[in-house]
Amino acid sequence: ISGAMGPDESNAAQRTAAHADTPTTAHFDTLGRPFLTVARNRVVCVGHDLDGTEDSFATRVELDIEGNQRAVRDERKLPVNHLPNGALEQRIVMRYAYDMLGNRIHQISMEAGARWMLNDVAGKPIRAWDSRGHNFTTNYDALRRPVEQTVRGTTTDSDPRTFNRDILADRIEYGEGIANAEALNLRTRIYQHFDSAGVATNARLDANGNPTGAYDFKGNLLRSTRRLVSDYTAIPDWLLNPQLDAETFEGSTCYDALNRPVQSIAPHSSLTRPGHPNKFNVIQPVFNEANLLERVDVWLERATEPAGLLDPAAEAASPVGVADIDYDAKGQRTLIDYKTRDATVIRTAYAYDRETYRLTHLYTRRGVNPATAQGVAFTDDCENPNPPPATIAAPAQPPAGKGCGLQNLHYTYDPAGNITHIRDDAQQTVYFHNRRVEPSNDYIYDALYRLIQADGREHLGQAAGGVRLPPTAPDGFNAFHTRLDHPGDGNAMGTYIERYVYDAVGNFLQMQHRGSDPAHPGWTRAYTYAEVSLTEPGKQSNRLTGMQVGNGVASAPETYLHDTHGNMLRMPHLGGGGAGPNMHWDYKDQLRQIDKGGGGAAFYVYDASGQRVRKVWEKAPGLTEERIYLGGFEIFRSHGGPIGVNTATLERETLHVIDVKQRIALVETRTLDTAGDDQATQNLIRYQFGNHLGSTSLEVDERAQIISYEEYAPYGSSTYQAMRSQTETAKRYRYTGKERDEESGFYYHGARHYAAWLGRWLSSDPIGIADGVNTFAYCRSNPLNNTDPTGRGTEGERQIYCKAKSEGFIKEHWMEHRTFKEMASKEGWSLPKSAENYLYEHTQTSLSDKRFSQTIKTPSDAQLGRGVASGEVPPKEALARSVAKNQAELTAAGKSAAIRNTAAELQMAQAHGRVAGVLKLRENMKAGLEGRRLYRGVNDAIRGAEQRYLASLSKSSSPQVVPAAQPTVIVDPSLQTDASSDSAKPSRKGRLLGRTMQVAGGAALAGDVLVKLHEGRPVEAAVTAAVGGGAMFVLSKVPALAPLAVMASSIQASKDPTIQRHAFSAGDWVAERTHPVVGAMAAAGVATGESVFEGTFGVTGRAIGEGAAVVYIRATSDEYTFVPWKSQLWAGWFGD
Repeated sequence: ISGAMGPDESNAAQRTAAHADTPTTAHFDTLGRPFLTVARNRVVCVGHDLDGTEDSFATRVELDIEGNQRAVRDERKLPVNHLPNGALEQRIVMRYAYDMLGNRIHQISMEAGARWMLNDVAGKPIRAWDSRGHNFTTNYDALRRPVEQTVRGTTTDSDPRTFNRDILADRIEYGEGIANAEALNLRTRIYQHFDSAGVATNARLDANGNPTGAYDFKGNLLRSTRRLVSDYTAIPDWLLNPQLDAETFEGSTCYDALNRPVQSIAPHSSLTRPGHPNKFNVIQPVFNEANLLERVDVWLERATEPAGLLDPAAEAASPVGVADIDYDAKGQRTLIDYKTRDATVIRTAYAYDRETYRLTHLYTRRGVNPATAQGVAFTDDCENPNPPPATIAAPAQPPAGKGCGLQNLHYTYDPAGNITHIRDDAQQTVYFHNRRVEPSNDYIYDALYRLIQADGREHLGQAAGGVRLPPTAPDGFNAFHTRLDHPGDGNAMGTYIERYVYDAVGNFLQMQHRGSDPAHPGWTRAYTYAEVSLTEPGKQSNRLTGMQVGNGVASAPETYLHDTHGNMLRMPHLGGGGAGPNMHWDYKDQLRQIDKGGGGAAFYVYDASGQRVRKVWEKAPGLTEERIYLGGFEIFRSHGGPIGVNTATLERETLHVIDVKQRIALVETRTLDTAGDDQATQNLIRYQFGNHLGSTSLEVDERAQIISYEEYAPYGSSTYQAMRSQTETAKRYRYTGKERDEESGFYYHGARHYAAWLGRWLSSDPIGIADGVNTFAYCRSNPLNNTDPTGRGTEGERQIYCKAKSEGFIKEHWMEHRTFKEMASKEGWSLPKSAENYLYEHTQTSLSDKRFSQTIKTPSDAQLGRGVASGEVPPKEALARSVAKNQAELTAAGKSAAIRNTAAELQMAQAHGRVAGVLKLRENMKAGLEGRRLYRGVNDAIRGAEQRYLASLSKSSSPQVVPAAQPTVIVDPSLQTDASSDSAKPSRKGRLLGRTMQVAGGAALAGDVLVKLHEGRPVEAAVTAAVGGGAMFVLSKVPALAPLAVMASSIQASKDPTIQRHAFSAGDWVAERTHPVVGAMAAAGVATGESVFEGTFGVTGRAIGEGAAVVYIRATSDEYTFVPWKSQLWAGWFGD
């Protein structure tokens, strides 16, 4: 505050000090379950309409006697004149209902309507329906694998393509019935998936349609093929064999011995054209000794498909990719070099705070000699106004004068980690209209860390009509209009202040923009919410009803419509006659069509996972444009009429080059131009450099020449844009690195679309209220520090940091598992999403930044256990580091005589769960393991299992079975329940006990574990063992039931009080900050690691700790868990 660390740090401290004594208070019932959370807010911001105000906001959770959430309520003051000054109102945000087993079978949302689901006796969904009138039926084969999903619309609110029709929308064919299935390793794996986009085949097909290559012997997917449905306007009914395009797209991936993707060939078309034969784009990532990405080599338009890995020394790579990446001891990137056409590189250097490890300096310069690190000052480089002190060595930059680089971003944070100031020294201070305009931004937050004011700069000429109107979807930065200041005048800059007024739950009430130009003082956007709640008809919901803009002259209000699931049906800027819908949503609540009035219509097609595969814009009867998305490869085609075979007149291909963390370049290639009038460059490499959010601020080509530059307001609207040529293809990937659709102005995030000029989503959150009670709010009203890359959940500083830090570790320790191998084949060579979910799913913890970024300095598992127990080591990292080691020992243990001699009895126990089989197992184990601590722990556990099994016989409850993982699944038929932690999470000890023992299958679990060990399947054994081992921590809280965990020897086996104390301390510490089951996993993992380190029990115990993490990953992975399972069967274990 005194200013000893500089004015920016002083301002951050002063603004944070204003939030003193504004705690968030949680209230607990007599059973220790939180039921009320009260957040205290204060606004201190001069000029803000709420300056000096203070208020409290409550969130309540209603629980039943079993701890199930029955209702969630929020609280807000009603808006008066677009300020939260009215009467206090409490609303029911969500209501739930459960069956007698505790499975959630119904939910109704204030925003998204109602959904129902019924499961079969195995806990798998068979029937589902929703308030839009869609009925879903899922069918399974004899192995209880999903094979079909049927949808039928029953009301006028349904997708009209499904009305009164039973449509087989998804079908899966497995590989057992395919010729040569064993040679292709297709058994038990998905061979073909028939979805809304067409047919995805997990194999290479010959000319006769027979598979010739699929998976390697480890289960890595080597080849994949995609064919599209010809009719992009309809839902394909696979009972009727809809027509497919003749064109196929095939891609392939190669893996090394560590199952890392080391070569990827982008999908290529089967069509051939005169003068342009099909060519191959090859990407080869290279990893260092720490299993971190070090280099990316790219070969563009190669004439032949490579027979193996390419050698850059023998065949020169293309001038795009990554030449080198350096890391610090924490795994954070410190330097990355990008290839160019000459011998120099474009270098980006990173510097981090020594205490918090936050990014403080991002510096990009061009013309760097990688051998000497000396740079060349380009003629249009700016002057460096702030040379660093001589004592600062990194990131290196030239002294004052020419050469301040392309990016020179400096970040200042408040103590909570919110960015308060950004300065870009690569941009010059300009003087215009007698005003000084600096290239910097300032930000102010309220006590809830919601952004309430942003200061920055804007271009005075880049606004529609020459007046300072607010940005809209076609915001004047794609189609220039008449202005007072020329949009190309780089000096026509001014400053702005933008203020945001929210209600208690994050709804915008006002967005105020004030500029420095007296001729155009600014504008105010006022929001209205008048749509009734679907849970309480007498109250209002969070759906946007209208918006009105004032700039000194009254303007007509814009009105919006929604369907019963909260999907926006009408946006005024799209056009279309009348007041009816101009946006249409499919049966999965995905945007399928927009009507543009005189601008035609656009159609969107998605695959089974919800990712967009095709976009078709029918601009006019004589012009149709389409874009096909095939992972990291896109094809754009322009047709002179309806789409047909070889009707394209213009075609461009776009290759995405990714460095695991982010997109680094787009390679655009024109492959067809029958008219010869396309003015864009035939080949263009666009390196994209972003800020801390990943927003594309700067683009340069392979010669390091600037293509475009853009600055953004906090919520994503452009404030300044410059480009070198109007004839080049427009930049599409912009704010937070997402694609901005030209036809609508919406940003596509995967699960949802985002309207940047409104600062909110167009549809309700598909994961329910897991990311907050307001399912339309973007990034919890803090867009400077959070992102939402998928549309399903906010990611903040902590998660982004942990991803970067743990990326290499996860690959090193987990890529040997089949789970991760299959995911790697699906995700390319990026970090598997399930690994991210495993480490970062519980994002709303009370952990401090310092603990999250604490370096792990101790190498042993025992020390890690003590570190977690003392609070010095991040628990999630300790859990990961304590598992997945020495599989050779585990496999060897599975072949021991004591286990091998009981194989028959174990199979019997596994299949039938009979007490006799378990007793025989115990006797044989006793003979082989007498005197060992391991036997004593297992013996105690089995004795308890016998009692539990006998007691359960009278309940007639069938054992639950962990579903087998598959690379592709039918996702989310309709019931999209809240699959993440709630704002106030109840205890589930009683439900955990019942479900854990059901899944264990009574006494059969121990037999299943040892059978898998005997058969050389240690990972599967570990997964099975973890079902019992992971429950030990929870069961131990009820002493009389503690022996009931079937294989809970990870804690009990050692009989070492010190180890037990460490394990339970770790479990308590993690459970308090995340979830009881995560605490169970942490306790089991710590005990396993420490016991192995101390030599107290052998390798079988290690399997339990390993399995604790493996089963958690499998159970929470989006790739391997049907969303209904995740929200129903798994919710009983891992949270509702």
